[in-house]
Amino acid sequence: MIICLSVLVLSLIPLLLVGRYAVPSADDFAYGYSAHLCWEDTHSIFKTLCAAADKVILSYHTWQGTFSSIFLMALQPSVWSEQLYFLTPIIMLTSLIFSHFYLLYILLVKKLQIPKSLWVTLSSILCLLLIETVVSPVDSFYWFNGSVHYTFMHSIMLILVACVLHYPYITGKISKIILFLIATLSCVLCGGANYATALCGMVLLVSILVVSMIAREHSWHFQIPFIIIYFIAFLINITADGNTVRQAYFVDVKRGALEAIVYSFLYCGYYGIQWLSIPVILICLLAWPIIIKLVKKTTYTFPLPLLFLLFSIAINSCMYTPGNYSLGFPGPERLQNIGKYAFLLLMFLNEIYWTGYLVHRKNITFSFLQGKKLCCLVICLLLFLELNFKISEGNKYSSYTACLELYSGEAAQYKAEYDTRLVHLMSDDKDVILDEFSVKPYLLYFDDISSSPNAWQNVDVANWYRKNSVVLK
Repeated sequence: MIICLSVLVLSLIPLLLVGRYAVPSADDFAYGYSAHLCWEDTHSIFKTLCAAADKVILSYHTWQGTFSSIFLMALQPSVWSEQLYFLTPIIMLTSLIFSHFYLLYILLVKKLQIPKSLWVTLSSILCLLLIETVVSPVDSFYWFNGSVHYTFMHSIMLILVACVLHYPYITGKISKIILFLIATLSCVLCGGANYATALCGMVLLVSILVVSMIAREHSWHFQIPFIIIYFIAFLINITADGNTVRQAYFVDVKRGALEAIVYSFLYCGYYGIQWLSIPVILICLLAWPIIIKLVKKTTYTFPLPLLFLLFSIAINSCMYTPGNYSLGFPGPERLQNIGKYAFLLLMFLNEIYWTGYLVHRKNITFSFLQGKKLCCLVICLLLFLELNFKISEGNKYSSYTACLELYSGEAAQYKAEYDTRLVHLMSDDKDVILDEFSVKPYLLYFDDISSSPNAWQNVDVANWYRKNSVVLK
């Protein structure tokens, strides 16, 4: 437990250190400039929140209905101060780790009643895998607009599921009220989030209710208010006028509903094969002896494993349905980030479930994974991991890339050049010409303005700093 948790903590250090050099870009300015100007003019928190709400209303009628995401986008850290943007990776990494630890705590400690040490060990391994092999780190951790819309909302969905599953184990009245309030807020946030997360959350809530009713759990009625609240938020989200406006740009590529569902399963298989890399397989094998120890300590018998596998595939596939329906493809890399998070979580849960099925239903003891044989297996797997790391030169791992960008000075130079831009943007000049970035760190750089003052990125930056025009040299 201590080793796995220590490795996770150590891996976060370079990611947080490089986060000091994160800067806003693209939609950070587009969604945040109204609230930013309001804060600069009034320093009133209430008026700034109202400005963010106005942005939600405007976007709801002109672009998209994801009201909870847009509200948070409009309040990104640099709205309050340019120096607060470093909070972005702290918020995203914390939400991602907490949500997975919490969900696994309910599933493993509360449901299966296994020791907390095994829960911490497996949660640490899973979170390490999620963070290090993420599809696009900048989209997931360092660019606020994209990460709050996907990574943060995905984490909220997992917290919501964990809250619903946690309720039967809560006895205190105050604790139940607190849990109810957290779950209610999560319903509103998740229902108004990106459509992949919102749809997946709705399917999960209904599925939990159905299973609870079949199992005749006395607490199933507690879930009904959440489904109602979630459905209302989801309905408000998908019926926005702006969705029709946005959809007009993709009318030639959108798919029919049935076709979108079919393609969702195809993309799920495609991405699953792509993400089932050597490091992922090796780490799953390293976790296997711990999982065997885990399932032997529970009395749960893990029935119908094939049904659990099919349900897992369906859940992962439904995340790609909204994109296939509206865009003709699953979506950008920031959506693939959460798709991979779900894939890895479900893969871990299936590894646990199938191992438990073999132990309890087929009476397989896995006696060959003991003593010297187990030590040899672990050593071989670690050597294979090291070999893969050498071959790939560490390019697949987020923490290693962060170390490189810190050591080379690329991250610091990127931030220094951005600070030089700020000097010009905060000057009295109304028409500002900026130098292009000489470095574009993989973890930090998302997008930039162009040489055309009429480009939308340029217009939004100009609005943010009250300029007539902003262009690249």
